[in-house]
Amino acid sequence: MNSKTMQYKGYTAMIEYSDEEQCLIGEVLGISHGILFRGDTHESIYETFKEMIEFYLKDCAKDGIKPCKPPKEFSVTFSPEVYAEAYKKAENTGIPIQTFMETAIRQATAN
Repeated sequence: MNSKTMQYKGYTAMIEYSDEEQCLIGEVLGISHGILFRGDTHESIYETFKEMIEFYLKDCAKDGIKPCKPPKEFSVTFSPEVYAEAYKKAENTGIPIQTFMETAIRQATAN
């Protein structure tokens, strides 16, 4: 399954193609409300994503609830040994430790 992400108003959705249902399936990430949606084309799923976020925001406002807002960044704690190894490797390649860690995570989560 191939997956992509899209953003709208600070929210991120993971989009995957479902062979079984023969359509695109989307899920909003980083919030606890479980927003799922679907579409047949990239354009239609993006429009549905926007509609779902707008509905979610209006529903929260109607109920007097503060909407969940996923963090733009998050912190991860590593053991001192792992951090030291990563720091040394990043320094040897001449890149910042944050860039090194992000690259490593991207490679680990790639298809």
